[in-house]
Amino acid sequence: MSAGSRGTRLVRVRIVPLASFTSVGLSIGPTFGSSRTGDCTITGQGRHLEPFGERHNFGVQAQGEYFYYPYRHEGQLDLGLVDRWKWLQFGVFGNFKFAGFGGFQDGGSLGQGSAVLDLFFPSVPLRVNISASKGFKDSAVLTRSTSLTLNSVPGTAVGVNTDNVARVVDTIGAGLLVGVAPNTDIDGSVSWLRRARPTPLSDGVGAMARVTQHLSNRASRCLAR
Repeated sequence: MSAGSRGTRLVRVRIVPLASFTSVGLSIGPTFGSSRTGDCTITGQGRHLEPFGERHNFGVQAQGEYFYYPYRHEGQLDLGLVDRWKWLQFGVFGNFKFAGFGGFQDGGSLGQGSAVLDLFFPSVPLRVNISASKGFKDSAVLTRSTSLTLNSVPGTAVGVNTDNVARVVDTIGAGLLVGVAPNTDIDGSVSWLRRARPTPLSDGVGAMARVTQHLSNRASRCLAR
């Protein structure tokens, strides 16, 4: 009777490395609806991803955005870490926003954390993602006014403060991006919007759709709704 040995099979997992990239963009579009306060919106954004690690499967991503609409402007900075494993990518971010509204004395600062999971399909030009966000500084006082209310006791009054605040909306959603032509792709997303309590407003659903045509390796144009 002889003794035998069992060999160990080495399994190699293919990890698609992250690539360093930088992008900047400018969007200008008309506004619609009876409640609009201006004729157009203007958005400028920039993003940079810098990979690190032995296999470049980790990355630091920073992006900024400025949104202008008559009587309203917002600036946002996002910082996060990204990890790529095979055809999965996961990122966690801190999102910091300053928002100002016409008619209010001051703007306000807000903050939230977010996470995004992307699934890439190598055989077809398709990407699916799920995302969620939760506010950690979910309210900001835009203006405060004080009024006096007379008491039942003659000659006395009580000061009452009234605050106008901006609040973060928590979200959970999903989206996809699909290539429909060699230089054209369509992406869209839908999200459930949960408003911070207390509020007289109800929760809702938000959606976005965009068609992008890549003119070259460095330029593209898009139509969004």
